[in-house]
Amino acid sequence: MSTVAQTERRSIQSKRRLDSIFETLAGYLILLGINYYWFRDQLGWVDLSLHPYFVVVLLISSRYGTVDGIVAGSVGAALLTAFKMQVYPEVFKDASGLLDLQQMYVPYLLILLGAVLGEVRQVAEEEVDTLSQRLKVMRSDLEHITSENKQVRRYNEDLQERIASSTETSGAFYEAAAKVQSLALDDAVVAILDMVVRFVDADQCAIYDKLEGGWKLRQESGWSDIDEFERQLPNDEPILQLVATGRVTSVLDVGDDARTEILLAAPILAEGKSDKPQVVAAITIQSMPLQSMTAGAIRTLSGIAEWSSRVFSTANRFRRVRERDPADEITGTYRYGYLIRRLDDECARWRRYQERFPSPTTLILVRIHNFERIPRAKRAVFLRRMGRLLLRCIRGVDLVARWKSADTFALLLPSTENDGGRILASRVMEQFRRDVLSDVPRSAELSLRIGIGTTGMDGDTKDDLIAAATREELALK
Repeated sequence: MSTVAQTERRSIQSKRRLDSIFETLAGYLILLGINYYWFRDQLGWVDLSLHPYFVVVLLISSRYGTVDGIVAGSVGAALLTAFKMQVYPEVFKDASGLLDLQQMYVPYLLILLGAVLGEVRQVAEEEVDTLSQRLKVMRSDLEHITSENKQVRRYNEDLQERIASSTETSGAFYEAAAKVQSLALDDAVVAILDMVVRFVDADQCAIYDKLEGGWKLRQESGWSDIDEFERQLPNDEPILQLVATGRVTSVLDVGDDARTEILLAAPILAEGKSDKPQVVAAITIQSMPLQSMTAGAIRTLSGIAEWSSRVFSTANRFRRVRERDPADEITGTYRYGYLIRRLDDECARWRRYQERFPSPTTLILVRIHNFERIPRAKRAVFLRRMGRLLLRCIRGVDLVARWKSADTFALLLPSTENDGGRILASRVMEQFRRDVLSDVPRSAELSLRIGIGTTGMDGDTKDDLIAAATREELALK
């Protein structure tokens, strides 16, 4: 619980405590007034059964809890004892009268009633608070999941339309990929399981990737912490053995003595290295209503698996297309692989011509410090701004590329001395402070960490330059 919430809770508790004291005194004053005005001959109702003071104790303890109930019971017990001392002075001539249960059982019951009812009320209040907190968390999680599912469905519908139109050019793959996070399949598998839940009426289902040593869980739906389904299954799992041959299989297709937790399973096929379809994953259903396990459900699951196979195949084709494309679609700069090839070429040129035409190459690594503090939804926009900023700072012969980590860019500067690299680094820092930090909250504490490596000064291979730029990362701030 946050400090603000704790302070607010203590303030509320203090106010409730004052309210309980005020209501306790007000209740007893009202009863004393009634006693004095209408029942003056029955001082304190000392011999009355059921005693009116129980009303105050009952109301206070059931409203405010244990401590306030004990206080209300103690005040009532003290008042009643004082009246009994006046009515029966011979009983209370010494302290032993307080132990006379015949006279004192009602005061003691007032205190006991306040404690018991107050505790019951307090326990119930704590349980209600706990359930309220759980309900808030569940509502927040539900809203988040609902929002993500809507977005996934939009991506899924767009991809399905493109597949249905049979537009299998690299441009179509590129456009579809831009809307589904470069077709990494993370969003697609969620959509697939959502379709299985909705149209096959599955309660618990999953997608397993087929590996050489068995089947590994990629994504699940409906599983809880207490479910003991395997995250990794062997190749000899009875149903998945049949699925590996490319057929939809149910638990009825295996022998009675076969042990399996899977009720239905369907293969997902995609083009492999030989460009021939092969089983790359499987959709499995671990739990569903018995009445839903029909031939129609099997046909529906087969159709979903066929659509999933097209999604996986499209993703594989796009991945191969993207590997041949040096451009990074998020930042507008080059990819890491292209940078490494260029850096290797520049270092080879230096080694070949350094004696006749000494023209060093400089590598600059620019790391965004505290990048993880940027909300995930805004990171792509921020990286695009950084890419444009770096492109404005370089010459036409220079190169800007994404590094291995998401928070780092690399600048390759042919024919540039180390001092020239430092001048460019200072220019990048100035542009960053002026154009980027002005729009970023100070609480994020963003800054740049820049490292520089130059051929000749730091070595003559790409590994030497990378090591120098990484080692000197904190040299310029």
